[in-house]
Amino acid sequence: MKAALFLLASSLAIAQTGSVQGSVTNAITKEPLRKAYVHLDGTKRYPAVTDDQGNFSIDQVEPGSYTLEAEHQGFIDGELTNTFGSPFQLKLAPGDSLTGLEVKLTPQGVISGRVVDEDGDPWPRAYVTLLRSVWKKGRRQLVNTEGSKDVDDQGEFRIAELKPGLYYLIVEPDLNWETQNTRKGPNALEPHQPTWYLSSPDRSGASSVTVGPGDQLSGLVIRLRRGSQHRVSGTLPNLSSIPALGSGLFSGPFIGANNPDGEGGIGRNGAIRPDGSFEISAVPPGGYEIAVSGGFPPTLLGSAQIRVDDRDVENVAIQLTAPRAVKGVIQIAETGGIQPSGIRVALEPLGGGGEPDARSNADGTFEIPPVGIGRYRVLVSVAGYYLKQIRLGDTISTDGTIALPAEGNLTLLLSARGAHLSGTLKRAADAPADPAFPPQVVLLPKDADAPELAIFDQTGSFSFKDSIAPGDYQLYAFEGVPDGAWEDTAFMKEVSSSGVDIHLAEGESKNAEVSLLPHADLVPILRKLGME
Repeated sequence: MKAALFLLASSLAIAQTGSVQGSVTNAITKEPLRKAYVHLDGTKRYPAVTDDQGNFSIDQVEPGSYTLEAEHQGFIDGELTNTFGSPFQLKLAPGDSLTGLEVKLTPQGVISGRVVDEDGDPWPRAYVTLLRSVWKKGRRQLVNTEGSKDVDDQGEFRIAELKPGLYYLIVEPDLNWETQNTRKGPNALEPHQPTWYLSSPDRSGASSVTVGPGDQLSGLVIRLRRGSQHRVSGTLPNLSSIPALGSGLFSGPFIGANNPDGEGGIGRNGAIRPDGSFEISAVPPGGYEIAVSGGFPPTLLGSAQIRVDDRDVENVAIQLTAPRAVKGVIQIAETGGIQPSGIRVALEPLGGGGEPDARSNADGTFEIPPVGIGRYRVLVSVAGYYLKQIRLGDTISTDGTIALPAEGNLTLLLSARGAHLSGTLKRAADAPADPAFPPQVVLLPKDADAPELAIFDQTGSFSFKDSIAPGDYQLYAFEGVPDGAWEDTAFMKEVSSSGVDIHLAEGESKNAEVSLLPHADLVPILRKLGME
C-alpha cells in the first residue's frame, strides 16, 4: 500500500512539472552547435548538452520563472532572446512543454599582436590591457574587461572571448624592471612609458580597434615610447584626525594617482608617511586624480585634480574628511502595511564602486557602516512598494540621491500605492528584427535622473518593476543604442519626437504602445554625436 501511494505521489509530482526543448545555433551562419552547454536557471538549475544537431531537452522542470543560457567554445556566452532580440524570462506553468526555443551565440573575437621597443625589437617586459569603449551613464567610458595580461618572451599577446565592439590597447612596461635597469646620470635613457596602440603617450592620440562577430585581428604592433616620469608630493594636513578604518593590509589610508573620467590608462600608488606627507613616484605626464582612500572596500577620504607636465609636482595639499556611519529609519506610508524589518538599504556611489548597505531592524531603523565623501543614489527594493520620499536631515531629495557626509538622519518613506506600467512595441513592417541590436524600452521621469528599463516576456510584451513612483514620464523604445544613451542631453534632443507622454497616478495601472526607433534610423544620430 505504501509503495502504491509513493508511486502515485511521484506520478502526480511529475505531472506538475514541465519540459523545455530547443537548439543552440551560430548567430551569424545559423548552423547548429553540438556540445553546447545549456542551463536553465531559476528556483533550481537544470543543465543540458546539445546533441549532434544542436538540440537539447530538459525534463521534469518545476513551475516558475527561468532564464535560458548557453555557452560554447569559441563563442560569447548568450541567452534566449525574444523576437525583438531582448533577453527575457521563461514562465513555466505546471505541465507546460515549451518547444522550439533557439539560443543564438555570437562567435568570439580575438586580438593578437606584439610589443616592440623604439628600435622595433620584441619587448617582453610589459603588460597589455584591453579597454572596451562603452557609452555608460550618458558618457563615453573605457572599461577594463580583461585585466592586464603578460606578453610572452617574444613580446607577443593574444586576447580572446571578445564581444563585438570598439576597443583600445595600452601597454604598461614592467615598472620594477625599468627602475632597476634604466641607466642613471647625464647620458641616461628615459624609461619606457605606458603606450597606447599604435604608439601614443595618451588616449587622445590612440588608435581604436573595431572587433566584429568572430573577427580574428592579428599582427597588431605596439611600439613603446620613452619619456620622462615625475614625482608628485604633498601633505595631508589633518591626517592625524582620521580614525583607523580597518586592520592589516586594508587599514589605510593609501594614496594613488589615476587617470580620471574612466579613461583607463595608468595608475600609480604612493606612500603616506606618519607626519602626513606623501610621495608618488614614476608618474608620466598627463592629467590625474590624486585620491586618498582607506578600509575595504575602499572609502574615499579626499582627492585633488593635478596635471603633470615636464617637471615634478610638489606641495599638493589634500584635506581629508573622516567617513561617517549613515543612520536612518524606514517608514511605511499606509496603516497596516508591511513591517519595516529586514529591508536592505544601499548607497550606490555615482562615481562607481561598492555599495555600502545595511538591513533594517524590527522598528525600521538601520545603520550603514562609515561612508566616504561623495554623492550616492539611495537604493531600496521591496516587492509591491516604491520609495516615496528620501529625507536627509531637513532636506528632501528630488532626484533620488544624497550628498555625504551630511548632518542628520536618513528617513525613507515607502508606499504600497505605486503605479504599474506594461505595454507592447510597434515595429515598422519594413524594419525586421536584428538580434545584433536588441531593443531597449526606457521610462524617463521628467523631474529626476533615474530612468527605468523594461523587461520582456516571451510574447515580446514589456513591463516595468511592480511599483513605480507616481509622476510624469516619457516612454521611448530604441533599437541597439549604447547603454545610457538616454542620459545624454544631445541624444535625447535628436529623438524627442518619438517619445510617448505618460502620466501615472498613485495606484494606477496602464498599458501603452510605443513605436520602436529602428537601428538604421539611429545610426546617423549616433555617428553625428560620436556615440556609435
